[in-house]
Amino acid sequence: MGFDPFVVDRVDPGALVDVISAAEGAKNALCAVQARAEVLLMAQQRLTQARAGIETNKLGQGVGTQIGLARAESPHRGRQLGELAQVLVRELPHTLTALGTGVLNEYRAGIIARETVFLTQDHRAAVDELLCADPRQLSGWGNRELAARARNAAYTLEPEVFVQRLEKAETDRYVSLRPAADGMTLLTALLPLRHGVKVLATLTRIADSAKAAGDVRGKGQLMADTLLHRLTNHTPCTPHPNPKPGPAGLLEPSGTDRRNPRTGVSAVTDAWVASCTQVVEPEILVELIMTDRALFDGANDPAILAGYDPIPAPTARTWILGTTTSRESSGNNDGSGDGRGGGRVSRVWLKRLFTHPDNNILLAMDSKARLFPEGMKEFLRLRDQRCATPWCDAPIRQYDHIKAYAAGGPTSTSNGQGLCTACNQIKETPGWHTHTNHPANPDPTVDHYADNTSPTNHGTTADGATLPGTRITTPTGHHYTTQPPPLPGATDRSSIQRC
Repeated sequence: MGFDPFVVDRVDPGALVDVISAAEGAKNALCAVQARAEVLLMAQQRLTQARAGIETNKLGQGVGTQIGLARAESPHRGRQLGELAQVLVRELPHTLTALGTGVLNEYRAGIIARETVFLTQDHRAAVDELLCADPRQLSGWGNRELAARARNAAYTLEPEVFVQRLEKAETDRYVSLRPAADGMTLLTALLPLRHGVKVLATLTRIADSAKAAGDVRGKGQLMADTLLHRLTNHTPCTPHPNPKPGPAGLLEPSGTDRRNPRTGVSAVTDAWVASCTQVVEPEILVELIMTDRALFDGANDPAILAGYDPIPAPTARTWILGTTTSRESSGNNDGSGDGRGGGRVSRVWLKRLFTHPDNNILLAMDSKARLFPEGMKEFLRLRDQRCATPWCDAPIRQYDHIKAYAAGGPTSTSNGQGLCTACNQIKETPGWHTHTNHPANPDPTVDHYADNTSPTNHGTTADGATLPGTRITTPTGHHYTTQPPPLPGATDRSSIQRC
């Protein structure tokens, strides 16, 4: 959609830039208002909880989730924003002023808070004054420069604690996976600097060597393929309890038969080989949800990889056909091979899922091989796909009743939901309530339950209405409604108009 050329020709470009700049400053100033309101909310909720007899170490529980819901953010992000607000209001007054005047944005204010987190309150105040007492000096600093200046100032004030912080950071290493665009994922490893550099250098060396040998894949592809091969086809090196040097400095297991390739003479060694060994890949369950039309008839209904984003139907069919008709890829010992070679044939299990004809929400499934508790968990995992709290998006870790079992809530799929650990714990905080929310009657005092585990139910509750969602009521009386996402199907096509 374009603009009228006559109007565009009469616009003052300088004025447009001024509008953009002023709007950015206004957004930053509103972030300062939010920070003050969040700190006041936390204080008020702690006081209310203390008067209600909540244990001291649990005061403030659930406030971060309320902040996240109010800002349409995940509970985890809400807790982060609440912690940042506390620091800005109580310990970084100059940074808060710079935020309130529009000089800093919320992200850059968070950089200063993060880089001074280990300092004493007095030293933190000193860095705050050094960086933000004169907001004009912040002009032109990029995020990395701002972080470097804050880090250098912090190190100058408390070098010993700074070193301890680096040592502590090594204990926080982890690996995570999150969805990326176009059916890809981002595998992230937080490692100590020296180890991360070594991993990247190793992958780079192998990729460069393969390219020099004529491999047609790009360098990035080779590095990714090498990483995948080494992780999925090798086990860690495990040394012998009492290793002894073997030939050429290697270590081999006691009793290893090393036959001379020329003479055929056998010689048994007394050492241990501490080398990575190729192993059979463990059984891993990948849940791919797609319609029968897409699987058998070539329809283009998108598929869903449970817990992640939709993928095109042709891609899903390729995955399944490739799994059932070919062997898993392998490569050279260094991971730089072409992916062809022997491997293990994977198995494909089909399970029928029954969805609502109007909104494609999961109603029932075949689960003959499972007992009821595990079958219900599997049902909720496939139906909800992610934590059922609005904006959370965290993986499902626990399964719980919407209306508590102790309060008379039935153990049924319509009264169950999948939640992350944090959100499930928050439900137990005084003042929090969850209800099934019937589309035709959103009154949270009216609960509607029906065990929709029968394939003949066709997506209706006991009173013949559509599947309910969940209504969350926070201690402040605010309400948030969530509903399971639809599974693949063609029912949405009526609302899509072809151009």
